[in-house]
This record gives sequence, structure tokens and C-alpha cells, in this order.
Amino acid sequence: MKGLDELDKFWTYVDSYNSILGPTSGISDLFASFRDSYALLVDGAIEPTMIGLDPHWGSNWRFNDLKNFWSAAPSQFPDNQLTWNVEIQNDGLQRLIAKGSPTLAWSTSVESTTVQSILEVLAQKLDLHNGRLLELFVHCLIDAIAQRSALLKDTEIFVGRHFLIYCRANLAALATDHEDAISEENATLPLLSEWVLNDASGLSTTSVTVDVNLARLQSRLDSPVDASFEVECLIETIKGLAELLGKQVGSQVMEVLHGTAAKLPRFTLKRVDRTVDVPDFAQPKVPQPEQYKIARRDLAIVLKQQGIDPSSRYELASAKKIIDSARDAIRQKVHERIAELDQKSLLLFCIQQHDELLAEYRLKVFHINQSMSHEVSFDRSVAMADAHKRFTNEARNYRYLLECCLSSPVHGTTSAHSSVVLQLVASIDWLFVLYGASDVLHNDIDVAGIELDHSFVPQVFFSHDREEKERQFSIEIAQTKLGIDLMQEDEVNSTWNSGDEWGLLDSAFESDLGFSLTNLVQTLLVLARWHEVGGDTELRFCYQASPSTISGKLMDLVEGLSEAEAHHLVNFVTLDSTAIRRLLGKVVDESDVPVWEHTKRGNRYTIRPLVRVEDGLIAWGAAAADRALNIWSGAISNGYLPADFNWPRVKGHVRAIKEGLEKQLEIQAFKVCSRITTYVVQGIDFKYRFPKEGFDDVGDFDILAYWPGSNQWLVMECKYNQPPFCLKDARRLRERIFGTDKDRGQFAKIEGRRAFLVSRTDQLRTLVDWPAPTCAEPPSFTEVYVSRDIYWWMRNPPYEVPSQFVRIDALDGWIRSWIGD
Repeated sequence: MKGLDELDKFWTYVDSYNSILGPTSGISDLFASFRDSYALLVDGAIEPTMIGLDPHWGSNWRFNDLKNFWSAAPSQFPDNQLTWNVEIQNDGLQRLIAKGSPTLAWSTSVESTTVQSILEVLAQKLDLHNGRLLELFVHCLIDAIAQRSALLKDTEIFVGRHFLIYCRANLAALATDHEDAISEENATLPLLSEWVLNDASGLSTTSVTVDVNLARLQSRLDSPVDASFEVECLIETIKGLAELLGKQVGSQVMEVLHGTAAKLPRFTLKRVDRTVDVPDFAQPKVPQPEQYKIARRDLAIVLKQQGIDPSSRYELASAKKIIDSARDAIRQKVHERIAELDQKSLLLFCIQQHDELLAEYRLKVFHINQSMSHEVSFDRSVAMADAHKRFTNEARNYRYLLECCLSSPVHGTTSAHSSVVLQLVASIDWLFVLYGASDVLHNDIDVAGIELDHSFVPQVFFSHDREEKERQFSIEIAQTKLGIDLMQEDEVNSTWNSGDEWGLLDSAFESDLGFSLTNLVQTLLVLARWHEVGGDTELRFCYQASPSTISGKLMDLVEGLSEAEAHHLVNFVTLDSTAIRRLLGKVVDESDVPVWEHTKRGNRYTIRPLVRVEDGLIAWGAAAADRALNIWSGAISNGYLPADFNWPRVKGHVRAIKEGLEKQLEIQAFKVCSRITTYVVQGIDFKYRFPKEGFDDVGDFDILAYWPGSNQWLVMECKYNQPPFCLKDARRLRERIFGTDKDRGQFAKIEGRRAFLVSRTDQLRTLVDWPAPTCAEPPSFTEVYVSRDIYWWMRNPPYEVPSQFVRIDALDGWIRSWIGD
């Protein structure tokens, strides 16, 4: 049993199925079915009159559970009891958490000896900072042993079957979360001291206790450049154990261990300033498999009510009809459930959970980025892609629930308890599955359909290889976020936030909206740092204040801000409940939060993070405010607005930013190519450059380069496209680049220039005064489509194209690889 809550759920499960279960069902079979079915034995729309459980279910489940446990378990447990949860880590490490006490252990092995470091949380009264450092040490010590186990196998120390090292903090040398003279002095003291032999039962078990100098640990792990501290941990441990146990360690072993200090560090600490006022620990509530199964069963019941055939597979038009009908029915049920709940409690719950998801994701991304400076045993790109996918899906569900609740005309009185809301979120997740499949079919993105089993349990499917393509693309995007194989100096960024350009944007905002962009950014910054500016005495995931309190704080902190402008700013960043379902330029509301649209949604939680939860009270999350700030500033710096707002002067200046980026993209591509060949021209239009030749108008070549030694030609098309944020945007981007059935978009001109170059190669080479090839090879032509970012269609074009799609900051490496440099 995982806890008393699970026991209650189990008996509820038994009571619900007791009347239709066969007489041969034993208690172990019942419990196994409860675990394996996630407490939902009947997961479809067909209600059976009798259920007979497999009489081997209990024994099979116990066997599989024990097999999984023992495959992960170390050879020995710290207390020789099995009451531990085991987590397999990389590099032969296991993390053990005791079930009956707050005890943590890390485990590895040296040959046949199990070595474990142990932290007993209640053994000492430590503050959070030192407690976390001690937890880090027990991990670091075992990892250092595991990484060098081959060098330790012949020492006299790690003999027997079991070696336990209980780690305690040296209370006279604790660390502080700020720099001071005492901490610096303590950092000069030995790392390990006060060795105590608890037990040494011959060749069976050896147990010792040691005090750890946490001030030294903090000092030595502050941005280390190599693994010298990890080696120090290990050598200090070996010396202390050798003296305690009366063993000898050869000097040769010590020299070899010292030699491993030159490796990259595997552990590091970094002191960073808090930029967003959220608590340090986030534990967002998200649906569990049981709740997702219940939501799927509800969908199966809806599909059964439609009168369609079970055990069938539907594709394309027939599938879209079924999917749309099921989507509308599920949406209606979701809306009805939302209308039953108390609006304020539901809004506050959504704001808090969304901010916890944001905080958790930010911390994961920070840790992965930090890991670029030291050695790790996991794939950073995969970890980044997985974290982004989880956050995107779960945060999306909570945003929809918040926006749907706020825009709903009907509200109930039932308090929004977590169990109720999580079941609702699981249904919303399935609603998005249906929305996504319908939009894929509507926008002709991919093959899609729905398959039902005999009890109407649905499975939405796409083309057979789409899942793998999406996986690979997500990993590539994660690699770009980490800067892997990219040259930072080749990035193309706007300079709008420097000098006069910022002032021009401020003037445009004041003209169109009545406040400056500077003050909008400062407003969101104040909301993101509400605790720091004195708005609240505690860090929270959900802050609350009156509009006048927020306006007053803005006037106190933003120089020259008038009361009228402060109120205007607060109103602007407050989500308008009456406009959530109305697209920009429309006069009627949509039937639902228009999640299928992006650029026409001017009232989204992502860009207006304040939520009016009742008259005179506004709530928000600091992480959501920070994200809104990044979206506003990031979108404008990239040459577009967060939505298609009708702000004439602002749009003009933002358009100029986009045009500047397009020009910079071409200039930078020329610079990159010029590093590698001297025969390169930028923006050449042969028709206008050489009018006497009477060339056809094929447009200009953004970059044209030539290598005489291999007779290779490189043609670059530099394009800056606005990124897509929904499937409709993705379709528009595909049509812009590749065209439709009637034309071939940007590739029509690319193909025209290709034919022009191939047919007149020698003539064009002579006109630009480039030498003849020095090899006998015929000319070869390679096309590169250079952009700031890589999008889905560039890796999965709708038709085959010869062009290579390359990011500008990856262009240098690509060209060198292409020419074999």
C-alpha cells in the first residue's frame, strides 16, 4: 500500500464492482486488478453484467512487482530491511528513500561490496540551506566512488559485503546563503572530521559516521572548473576510513585518484539572484492515470451515444465528422462541470497550479542549462524536450480552464476541490486531443483518424511515423535552446531596445494606447517581483491585491507615472472576461475559448496575467507575469506583436524591426560564407546588374558562393518567417514557403533562380569575374534556405525539395561540413 488514501480507494473500488465480480476473485486478485487498471476496471462504454478476474492476476502482478523491485534494488539495503523505495540513476547509482522514516541513501558498488552514504534528516536540526548541501554531499560522495570504482577495487578498505557511511553536518562549520568572514574561515578547515566506527562485523557490514564541513563544500563547489572537489571527497574519505579501520592505501592509488581531478566536474553550485517572486519548491497538481482513464471512459460513452459502429477505424472526412461531434459533446460536458463550480476558488486554483508548473519548468530548464558547464550522465536534449512537452500540455490545460471559467456566464457554488478540478483537467486534455485531430484534418496537416475497440474506447491516430518525427524534431529544438552546435556570434537579433528605437516605440505606444512600452514592461516586472517590492510579506504562487493597491505600488516605483496611466496599465494587463471568446476584428463570441487561433486572440492569459476574481480583488502569479513580460518584449524584438492588434503606429515600428532582421539575416549569411570562400556575392540581381545581357527577371540571389577547386556552387535564400503558434499558423507558414496547389510559394522563385543558374553557369561566373574551375568535375549546385529558426515544415516538407534548411547560427558548421573542411 502506498498510503491510507490508496486503501480507501481500494475498498471503494471493491464495493463498486462487488455485485458483478465472479465468486472466485480473491483479495490479491482484486488488489492486482485495482493497481493494473488504475481503479477503473470497466474503461469503456459497455457495462458488463458479470466480470471474472484471471485467477492468476494476483500472483502475476506480485511477481512482476517484485521483479521490478529486485532489478532496481542494491545487493544490500542500509538496514537490511526491504522498506525502501528504489530509484535507478545513471552510472550504476541507486537512490533509496525509506518508507518509514525521513532517511535518504545513495548506493553504488565496488566489485562485490555495496557502498552507501546515508542522510538521516531528523538526526540534526539544520536549516534548509545546510540540509540541501548535506543532501548534495551524500550524492557527490557515492558518485565519486562510482566514477572511480575500477581504481578502488584492489584497496583494503572496501572489502566485505556492505559499507555504510552516515553523513552528518559539522555544526561548527555550517554554510550560509551569503558570503561572510566566518564562512570563508570555516571553508579552510578539513572537509571531513570526527570519524566514528559504529560497527565492523568482520567481512559482513562496516558502518561509520562522519561530520561534513558544509562551508568548505559550498566554497569548493562554487563554479568549479574541474573535478578536484569530487576527488577531495573521495581521498578524504579513504584517508579517514583507513585510519579508522587500520587499513593501508598505497600511494600509487592516491596518485591515480589525484590524476582524475582534471576531468570536468559532475557537481557544481551557482549563486543566482531571484528574478521571479515564487517559492523555491513547486509541486503542481496534475491528473493521474486514473483520472485520464475516467475521462477516456466518458469520451467512449459519448462515442457510443453517437450510434457509430464499435471495433472500427475511421479516417479523413468520416473521422472528422465523428471527432467534431465528440468534441462538441465533450466540450459541452466540460462547460457544464465548470458552471457548477465556485468561480473564485476555481480561478485561484488555476492561477496557483499554472504558476507552479511555470516555476517547476523554469527550474528544470535552468538546471539543464547549468549542466552544460559540467559532466552529466543524461541526454540534455532529451531532458529538455521532455520537460517542454510536459509543461506545454499541462499548462495549456490549466490556461483553458481558467479562461473558460472566467468567460463563462454561469457559475455555481461548489468549492473547487483538487480532486474535482483534476478530473476536469483530464477531460480538458482529451478535449484538446480532439481539437488537435480535427484541426490537423481541417488544415490538411497530416493523415488522422480515430479507432474504436469493442467497448468504444477511442484511440486517435496520425500517420504511422508522425510520433517519431515529432520526437526527433522536439529534440532538435531542445538542442538549439541549449546552443548545441551553434555559434552565438552568428545569431541575428534586433537592436530595437537600444538608443532611439526604444524611444520611438515608446512614442508609438503612447500614441496608440495611452502608455509607453517602457511602463508596460515595468508594470509586468513589478508584478513578477511583488514580494521584493513590498507587495506581500511571503513568497506565493498566487498573489492577490486590489486594483488601487497595484496602481499605488506602480506609482511609487515607476518614475513619473501618473495615477490615470497606472490605472490604465492595470486594466490593460487584466484579462477581460468579455473578450476572451471574441477574436480581434469580430463582433460575435465563439462557442468556446478559441484555442484553434492565436494571432486573433487579443485577450489571452499568457499576455494579460491579471485575473479579476471578484469585485475589487485581482489575483495573479508572479511567474505568469514574468512570462507575459518575456512574450511582449520577445515578440516585439522579433518583429511582430503578440496578437494582431490594430495599433497603426506601433505596427509600423514593429514592421520596421522585422525588415531590419530580414536584412541582417542576409548580411550575416554573407559574413559567414566570406570566412570560408573569397568568391561570394550578396544580393546580386543579374538582370539589373548586367542590363546589356537581356536576362530574364528571376529576382536576386541573396547569397551566391563558388569554390573553384571543386567546382561547387552554393545558393542561399535568406528568409525570416514569423513563427507559428497553432495549427492554423502552421498551415499558413507551409503555404507561404511551399505554396498551395495553385503555386509553389517562395519555392517558385527559388526554382526559377535554380534553372537560371544551371543554364548559364559559365556566363554568370565570367560576369562576376570568378576564375574557371581548377578541377575536371562538372559544376554541382547546392541550395540552402537560411532562417533564424527551424520549423516543422522545414524538416517535413509537403513535397520533396533539394534545398537544405539551416539556422543562421548553424550555417558556419554546416558549410564546413558540406565542403569537407
